[in-house]
Amino acid sequence: MTTPPEVARTILAYQGQVAAVRSQVLSFAERLWGGLSAWRDADIDRLVDALAPVSLGAQQRIAALTDAYMTAMATAAGLPVPVSGTPAARVTGEALRGVPPREVYRRAGVTVWSKLAEGQRLTNAVAAGKLRLIDMIATDLQLTKTKTAHAYMARDNTIRGYRRTLTGSENCRMCVIASTQRYRKAELMPIHPGCDCGVSPIRGSVDPGQVIDPGLLDRMKEQAVDEFGDLDPRNVMVRNHGELGPLLTIRGQHFDGPSVVS
Repeated sequence: MTTPPEVARTILAYQGQVAAVRSQVLSFAERLWGGLSAWRDADIDRLVDALAPVSLGAQQRIAALTDAYMTAMATAAGLPVPVSGTPAARVTGEALRGVPPREVYRRAGVTVWSKLAEGQRLTNAVAAGKLRLIDMIATDLQLTKTKTAHAYMARDNTIRGYRRTLTGSENCRMCVIASTQRYRKAELMPIHPGCDCGVSPIRGSVDPGQVIDPGLLDRMKEQAVDEFGDLDPRNVMVRNHGELGPLLTIRGQHFDGPSVVS
């Protein structure tokens, strides 16, 4: 399916804006983590105190950008747009996971302590904690994007469904395969750790079918997948996680609970 030039420009502009916000907040988190001299309870609490409001501000910015993007996509299609925007409180902060952000980000410290309890070196434990922290923040930003788009589509009666848009920066083969599929607008877009995909609404009475780009799907079937080996598209599953919602997974993967979730 060929994307009209005006729509492609709208998507690219939005992706660039979101990427800039994401880069800024992740860089801030890395600097905070790198500035710690110890990783005891008090140190982690100070980090969370500094980080939580910045992360919330980034989520609010992405929510506003996503609402504006969805409106621009409607305008590009020559259609009216919903008058009201998405209340930020519905798609940011505790609304993302049903868990207070402070509790979420404090898990980075838990990771450090758990690794030390396993007998790992401090440098390895700290590196694991940093990775956990970055993954959690990035996941929250992605959840803000998908939940805002989901809320917008619920208000727009011209939207029949949507497809996944790839950024070209961090797309794994699961995302590429998933981008060939058509989703119902009532379905929240599945994500995975590190995912930065977007949403492109499908409008009109003509249903393009379940597979939007069968050629791309066929090419993916013929290629080896670096991260997962030879990945049969039929093995790309959507499983519901109690905290994060629908996740893209490989058949046979299981969740280990909040202690390891991003």
